[in-house]
Amino acid sequence: MQCTLNMLLDTLASFDPKLHQTVSTDDGIERVCMLWEASDVQDEACLYVATKEMVDNFEGTLPTKLVFIGLLTESMPFDGMRVLISIEGDGTDDRTAERICHLLMHTILSFERWEHALLMHILHRQNIVAILKTASEKLTNPIAMFDNNLTFITRAGRFDGPITGTIWERIESEQSALLDFYTQREQQEIARHTSNDRHPTVFYTINDETHTYVTAQIKIGDQSFGALGLVDINQPFTAGQLDIIQVIADKLKLYFRNNEATALAFENETALFVKLLDGAEADADLVSYHLKAYAWKAGDNFQLMAIRGDFPFDTPMRALPYLKHIKQLFSKGVVLQYAEAIFVVCRYEDYETRNPETVAQIEATLKKLQMYCGVSTVFSQLSDLKYYHPQCHFAMSQCIENTDRHLLCYDACQQTHIIQVLKMQDHLKSFCHAKIFEIWEKGDERDRELIHSLYHYLIHGRNLALSAKALFLHRNTLAYRIQKIAKMLNVDLNTLSENEVNFLMLSCMIVENGID
Repeated sequence: MQCTLNMLLDTLASFDPKLHQTVSTDDGIERVCMLWEASDVQDEACLYVATKEMVDNFEGTLPTKLVFIGLLTESMPFDGMRVLISIEGDGTDDRTAERICHLLMHTILSFERWEHALLMHILHRQNIVAILKTASEKLTNPIAMFDNNLTFITRAGRFDGPITGTIWERIESEQSALLDFYTQREQQEIARHTSNDRHPTVFYTINDETHTYVTAQIKIGDQSFGALGLVDINQPFTAGQLDIIQVIADKLKLYFRNNEATALAFENETALFVKLLDGAEADADLVSYHLKAYAWKAGDNFQLMAIRGDFPFDTPMRALPYLKHIKQLFSKGVVLQYAEAIFVVCRYEDYETRNPETVAQIEATLKKLQMYCGVSTVFSQLSDLKYYHPQCHFAMSQCIENTDRHLLCYDACQQTHIIQVLKMQDHLKSFCHAKIFEIWEKGDERDRELIHSLYHYLIHGRNLALSAKALFLHRNTLAYRIQKIAKMLNVDLNTLSENEVNFLMLSCMIVENGID
């Protein structure tokens, strides 16, 4: 993009320029020259500077874009000009003309360097913070970026004036959703203007009657990726500043087109998590972006929760009344509606669901809402979310079936889940040690106690003391039971291979949990 006429008029502000003729202030200006440098061939990309004396002595057709220094009269040959700017002054003062020419050319070169720096940020996929920091170098007021919910993301630029009473005061203190700063009517007006106009929107709010506000939506086709926002804290907005803001918005559109990770995040803050729950592979850059966005880091321990009431949230509208409460309960996590439930992705350290006090607090709220929550095991790879969806969903279903609990961790129902999955594949007898199945099915209660004792003996590494303690039995009692079940199975428990131990443990688990 080229430097616009409005930007050059800002440079000339101290000379009190008057704009007499213009086809469009959006016209790009690539060069500024003195009138005596003009040739017979019209250069539409060049703005010429001339004194009255230079115009009087010029032979040929005047260029169509001119900064004129002197007193304008009706007799001057300025008909048909695309741009005519006049500055009162000595019509013979070449030094003033040359000074203005150098100032304008410096503005153009400075703009080109600044725009190039923004393009380099985009090319190297630097983050929004770096882009906005460079962007703010051409702005007279601080700039902020918001997502589609008007949640503050980042800002750049400094305050030279007080921010009391402005939206900046809320941003600096809360850094949260700011929609309530504007009335509903103001929001509708802003939305109407930003949807119909590609230029930044200037508006006012009843909550801050002393300042002017500007917003520029970052929209590609029908998709919105947030918006830029500014307030005239330092200086009033000029047409040139509005053009600069539009350039920044256009560059951010280019950034989102070329950066899938960030585009997905700004299009919908939960889009990544839906993608991961669907089982899709996620780019490492995308996962990294979200970790930073939520102040999480690689190596953090996470957990996934599934929450619903007695009925499924099969549509977003059915989940909507509950989403607000769940977001308040898990304010440090990501909350979304997915697969007929509300899901929460959060760090374990923020909600220690293995801590009885934390569980009691969460359950108290869930009980009031008549909702049930299943919690996955703890994991460290956010990209592995798809593996923990079945865990928390199953734990939630178990919670609903046993309504005395409102929160259940997967650890407590893992065996039941495994049995159910095996049942769907084949009859449980297919996965079981034949003799253990026979003892459980045909034996009496004492025989079943032998299998229960064997299971604990095996999961405690065949350690009699630990096993007896877990079963609240005397060591000799357990030793007798183990000896008896070993004889019934016709095995030497001390010489079993690892595979044989695992097979016996699985068989004990199957008959205890899956055979009625």
